[in-house]
Amino acid sequence: MASLTESNAASQKVVNSDDERVKARAFLRERFLRSTSGLVGSQCKITTKEKSVITAHYHGMDMHGQDIFVKNLTTPMGQLRYALVRTIDVVNMNLINANVCQK
Repeated sequence: MASLTESNAASQKVVNSDDERVKARAFLRERFLRSTSGLVGSQCKITTKEKSVITAHYHGMDMHGQDIFVKNLTTPMGQLRYALVRTIDVVNMNLINANVCQK
C-alpha cells in the first residue's frame, strides 16, 4: 500500500498536469482570438454546402465558433448589409486581403 507521502506526490503531479493543461488551453485560446481579431475587415469568399459562392467582409466569430459575422454579404440572390453565416453551412472560407503581420 502506498504511503501518504507517495499518494500526495502523485495527486500533486495530477494537479500540476491539470494546471499546465489549463494554462496551455488558455494560451492557445488567446492566440486564436488575437489571430481572428486581426482578420476583421478582410474580404472573404465563402463556399457553402449548397455549392454557392458568397463574398463578404469578415467581422468576427461567436465565442463557440458556430457563427461568422460578416458585412456586405453578396449572394447569388442579392446583398445583405449584415449577416451571420453558420459554420455548419460553410465548406471553406478564403480570406482575400487578410491583414496579417508576420514577424
